Amino acid sequence: MTNNFEIIRDFLTEQFSSLNSDDCSVKDDIFYNVEFYNVELIGRKKDNALVDGKVKSYTINTICDLDKYKQEIITICDALKVRAYISVNYKSHKQVTLNTLLKYTNNIAQDCFSNSRGIYDSTVAQFADSKKQLWIIDVDKDDSFDKSVDELTDLYIKTIESCKPYKKIVAVIPTKSGKHIVTHPFDSSDFYLKIGDLVKLGSNLIKKNDMTLLYENI
Repeated sequence: MTNNFEIIRDFLTEQFSSLNSDDCSVKDDIFYNVEFYNVELIGRKKDNALVDGKVKSYTINTICDLDKYKQEIITICDALKVRAYISVNYKSHKQVTLNTLLKYTNNIAQDCFSNSRGIYDSTVAQFADSKKQLWIIDVDKDDSFDKSVDELTDLYIKTIESCKPYKKIVAVIPTKSGKHIVTHPFDSSDFYLKIGDLVKLGSNLIKKNDMTLLYENI
């Protein structure tokens, strides 16, 4: 089992720090209406999930939302053998709405209505603020290299921090088979040059707008 609720709560607390309030009844109207994080419950065939694909999604506007949905998410994941993921990049209610409207308008102009239901979900997934974007470094054990997940994680963190522009690692989040390093963008060419032979592991190492694991009990 991987239960990252406390780690994610700390991560979101840092990201939501501009609220300057721990009171769930107090909302900054601008923040509350503009930014959110997206949680998705997803079933995979390889996990023998009872449902294949997305089961449900949640909009996390505040830490209180994460707390409110925690038990429901765990219950559904346990019952259906699915995983819960959360975006590491915030989503903009305004931009997602405008981008969704634009896609609907384009579809109407082209007389195309086959994917109307999935447009909002895809728009949420695609959105990332380039000025505040976070990347995920996906660390998994590879038997072709004599290094553990912890050793690879330490190596990648040291390499990332040696690349420009220097910024501290945001978070390290456990996954079912490894870890996710959440970081600010850096010089990826320099990173791949420095890790050398490990570049074989790194073809899909950097995820520039992805989700990390919140919970699984597979």
